[in-house]
Amino acid sequence: MAERWCASCHAVGTGDARAPDAGPPFASLAADPAYDDARLRGWLSDPHPPMPNFNLSRAEIDDLIAHIRSLKPR
Repeated sequence: MAERWCASCHAVGTGDARAPDAGPPFASLAADPAYDDARLRGWLSDPHPPMPNFNLSRAEIDDLIAHIRSLKPR
């Protein structure tokens, strides 16, 4: 799902290059304590421009958050 919907604006894996003027890399979100699960859930539930609203289900949001969390540095 991240590759299909998010990769045009975000680096969705650990080795992805970031596109110019794109959203933050998912690995950066995972490493930033300010982006806790509640903040990510709120943003994915009610995104603000320029991010499109994909009308994600609760399960899809949980899956995206889990993917972002999997990129957190150890």
